[in-house]
Amino acid sequence: MPQQSLAAVPVSLGSISPGLISRKLRVAGRLLSRSSDEALFLLSDGNNALFVDISLCLNPDKSMPYLRENNATLVVLGYLEETQIAMPLPTLPLHTRTTHVDPYLVLRAILMIESPDLDLQLWAYSTNEQGRFLRRTYGD
Repeated sequence: MPQQSLAAVPVSLGSISPGLISRKLRVAGRLLSRSSDEALFLLSDGNNALFVDISLCLNPDKSMPYLRENNATLVVLGYLEETQIAMPLPTLPLHTRTTHVDPYLVLRAILMIESPDLDLQLWAYSTNEQGRFLRRTYGD
C-alpha cells in the first residue's frame, strides 16, 4: 500500500513564524521579486513576504512564463526551513510598499501553481479564520 503524504496546511504569509519550521505549508501571494539565480523569489501578500526556493519545481521541459512577471499570483506548497545565514534581500520594484520579510525563513517549494483568479484577501481571511478555529478546538 502506498504511503500517504501529509497534507499541506494552508496559512497566510502574515501568520508564518519559526513555530512552523519543518511543516508542509500551502501559501499564496504575488511574485514580488526574483533573485539573480532565478530559483529564489519573494512571495508577497502586500504586507508580508516569504522567500521561496523553487529549484525542485523547475523543469527544463516545461515553460513557466509567469515566473518572468512581477505580481503573478501563485499558490505554493512546500516545507518551511530556517537558514543559518540571512538571505540577501533582492532589489524590489519601485513603488513597492513596505513589506515585512524574515530573512532566515525559506519555503522549499515542491509544487507551484499559477492562480491568476485567486482572491488573496479572501485567502488571508479564510486561513486566519481556520487557524482561530483550530486553536479554539484543539488549543495551542
